[in-house]
Amino acid sequence: MAPPDSIQGPVVAKLIADSLGANATINVAARNDTYGVGLLDAFKNAWTAGGGKIGTETVYNPDAPTLDTEAQQIASGSPDGWFLVSFCGDWGKLKGPLQRAGNWDPKKTFGGDALGGCPAPNETLAGMRNSRGDVTSGTSNASWVKLYKERANKSVPFSSFSVEAFDAPYVAFLAALAAGSSDTNAIRAKLPAVTSAPGTQCDFTTLKTCVDAILAGQDVDFEGASGTIAFNEFGDPSIVTYVILESKGDGAIDDPVVGRVTLGGK
Repeated sequence: MAPPDSIQGPVVAKLIADSLGANATINVAARNDTYGVGLLDAFKNAWTAGGGKIGTETVYNPDAPTLDTEAQQIASGSPDGWFLVSFCGDWGKLKGPLQRAGNWDPKKTFGGDALGGCPAPNETLAGMRNSRGDVTSGTSNASWVKLYKERANKSVPFSSFSVEAFDAPYVAFLAALAAGSSDTNAIRAKLPAVTSAPGTQCDFTTLKTCVDAILAGQDVDFEGASGTIAFNEFGDPSIVTYVILESKGDGAIDDPVVGRVTLGGK
């Protein structure tokens, strides 16, 4: 349900260009896995295409016991800013060494969608910014929040981005119904058809409207509690909104929104 790296990379590049200048030199770092390297490559392609320069590039093993050497490389060279692709756990290993490096500035540091909402002791520092797909624009979002707070385990703090997991089964169900099959390939082929206009519109609160329409041989357009989905032929959401979050350094799951970018079409 989440937007692809091919969209997030250019969004972050624009954010950094607006903040530090399009020709700034950025040190980059990423965890060595599909997510880290994929998002890093998408960012580098967009950043250099716009005239930006890459300083040091560090790809690290997130399972390493320490990341002191990597932090020294990340902080080196007096860049204009930094872009980090990290999860909260490996960020916790980088944070202390980066602070001790002396040259690193959290207020000039930008991260991908996973580098935000990190709880203590791995919380991001005040001024760090990251991008995340907006998950609050659905017309049924308020109903989802109410349902979560009524029925979820009270020991689990509410997190806005968990709505993507909530939307997914509804989309899969409607695609299976439209396909008339439980075959995964058949379901996948119907994902664009049940999430895109034109068609009878519904959300999780009015699901029967879409069920009846599919059984009558009609097209449907399911809108998630997270917002418009509109899967394209590649299996990616084709209409997405990104929010820019800025950490207060307090370990909050949802950092304050300081900006918003909407991209539409295939």
